[in-house]
Formats: sequence, structure tokens, C-alpha cells
Amino acid sequence: MTKTHLQSHTPEHNTWLEMRRRCDCVERGPYHAGRGVKVCDRWQVFENFLADMGPRPSDEHSIEREDNDGDYEPTNCCWATKKEQALNTRRNIHITAFGRTAPLGCFIDAKENPTEYNKVWKRLKRGWSAERALTQPNDPRGGL
Repeated sequence: MTKTHLQSHTPEHNTWLEMRRRCDCVERGPYHAGRGVKVCDRWQVFENFLADMGPRPSDEHSIEREDNDGDYEPTNCCWATKKEQALNTRRNIHITAFGRTAPLGCFIDAKENPTEYNKVWKRLKRGWSAERALTQPNDPRGGL
């Protein structure tokens, strides 16, 4: 009799299958396989993946690679929400302000306040310091 993990069709197993699919096929995963992102040897076995990642905390969580250029492996992956993942993309603008480095979205939520986000981004492109760009009052004449 064959032993199974009894986890087929669970969110964790579906995540594991999708992770491997993205890394195995360039046509189906151009942002993973096409960039050389791989699944570590340990995680070729579902039970190891589940032991390292644990159960998915909620329906809002999916797998996240903390280093987007790194592989899927225990030291580089965690469960994260879409909002958390949105702060960890290659297109994010990272700034250093008030003693910490983080994506601009950690300082200003672009979805909640797009005008403010765009204003700060324009200021940064003009060479303003991050602190000044974030705290300077609006120019009453319509400038930045």
C-alpha cells in the first residue's frame, strides 16, 4: 500500500504545485523559470515544504520570497498577504528616511492616498531628500 501525505487539494499543496510549476516551465513562469528562480532540493518533496512553511495562516496568505531574485527555500520564504507582497516587488521604490530603509509604500499607501504618493515620488525624482519629500508642506501656488 502506498503512503500519501493526505494533503492533496489543500491550499498548501496547491501552493507547492504552483511554485514548482512556475519554476519548471519558462513559458508558464517567465518571471521565475525565465530568470533562473528554482525550488530548492529539499522542497521537491511536499512533506518537507509543509514542515518548513507550516500551514497557511489564512485565505489571505500566499507564499512570498523575501528576496525576489532568490530561490524558493526555507530561509527565503514565508506566508504573506497581498498587501505585504505588494511592498516586495522589483518595481518598488526603496527609500531611506527617518532611520529606516523601506519601500515608499511603507511611508505612504498609494492606493489610499495616490496624490500624496505621486507628489513624493516627483520630489524624489527632482533630487529632494527623502525626509524633505515626505514632510514638506504643499506649495500653495500649486507646485510640489
